[in-house]
Amino acid sequence: MNVRNDPVTIKAIVAMDPHGAIGRGGTLPWHHPADLKFFKRTTLGHTVVMGRRTWDSIGRPLPGRLNLVLTRRGLRPEPDRTADRGVAADEFAAADVAEVADGAGVAGVAGDGPATGEASATGDRPAAGSVPALDAPAVGVIAVRSVEEAIRAHGDRGRGDLFVIGGAQVYAAFAHRVDEWIVTRIPETVADADTYLPGSLFDGFERARAEQIGDGLTVDFLRRA
Repeated sequence: MNVRNDPVTIKAIVAMDPHGAIGRGGTLPWHHPADLKFFKRTTLGHTVVMGRRTWDSIGRPLPGRLNLVLTRRGLRPEPDRTADRGVAADEFAAADVAEVADGAGVAGVAGDGPATGEASATGDRPAAGSVPALDAPAVGVIAVRSVEEAIRAHGDRGRGDLFVIGGAQVYAAFAHRVDEWIVTRIPETVADADTYLPGSLFDGFERARAEQIGDGLTVDFLRRA
């Protein structure tokens, strides 16, 4: 096993409306192709960590990335929970699922194989113990139970940076370890949104730079002051 000795950089990537909305009814409440492309090119070749409900909403690993899923259960499908798919289906899902469906998947990152502190995106509290056995050990996904397990898994199996990609409770769990927020500013307000990120998550951060990505969208890169 190749263990990384360099410090881990943790980045949180999210799209949100002017009031902090990130989801509605377990889905993304907007469609901006430019943001989908930005998410893909930013995270490709790195490690992504998500909550169980976000994982369930995607249904397969995002290609070209080591996928970590924060869950106290294993990764077996739960067909009886298809109506309960939790927090926002973030901007990565549509682009990458379409990529897989089109047969254009990217080769897996180093360490692809069998992909926080206190709460998962499902609202479950991770129990202490070892990483659960994987159902499909060669698909580039690892189940983890805590922030620290995710960081260790990235150090052991991943490369590049560790990206937190949702849902809302997973962002909150990693907030104390995040080095940089990458925030796509969605200009339209989602009146009936039901999932928000609190502004307090950005306390202690300042805008380092901004990037125009098309579709009238601006991405802010926020780093600790």
